[in-house]
Amino acid sequence: TVQACKSRLDIVIVLDGSNSIYPWSSVTNFLIKLLEKFEIGPQQTQVGIMQYAYQVKHEISLNEYKTTEALVEAAKKIERYSGNQTMTALGINYARKNEFTAERGMRAGVSKVMVVITDGESHDSYNLKSVIQNCTEDNIRRFSIAVLGSYIRENQ
Repeated sequence: TVQACKSRLDIVIVLDGSNSIYPWSSVTNFLIKLLEKFEIGPQQTQVGIMQYAYQVKHEISLNEYKTTEALVEAAKKIERYSGNQTMTALGINYARKNEFTAERGMRAGVSKVMVVITDGESHDSYNLKSVIQNCTEDNIRRFSIAVLGSYIRENQ
């Protein structure tokens, strides 16, 4: 169960949009339920969203939507990026360097949170240790949420 969040946070959600995530609706349904729990606003929580697979794709800036309802409606329109590789370290590093910026709406003095939604498979896992260390140095609190990929579902 997802709990409501009433803190002032800048949250970037990093979606695994690779082909191993199937069906995509499982990700978007979870994303909508998560977003509905936040109180979105300039003086409350802000949420940015990006995707990764073999490359990265910016979806929503932190300060782009001023209400929970508007953010949820925009998130419903996100389509899977697709790709045969899952470059998780690339996605996390891109979020750290490009999503948590003043240009994308990050606020000074507000806690930074990154939520990675993935099936756990990573084709660049050799870079994860240094990327995670960089996030720690930048005071980005991280959470990972596992979703099952098609391989696991088909082989149960």
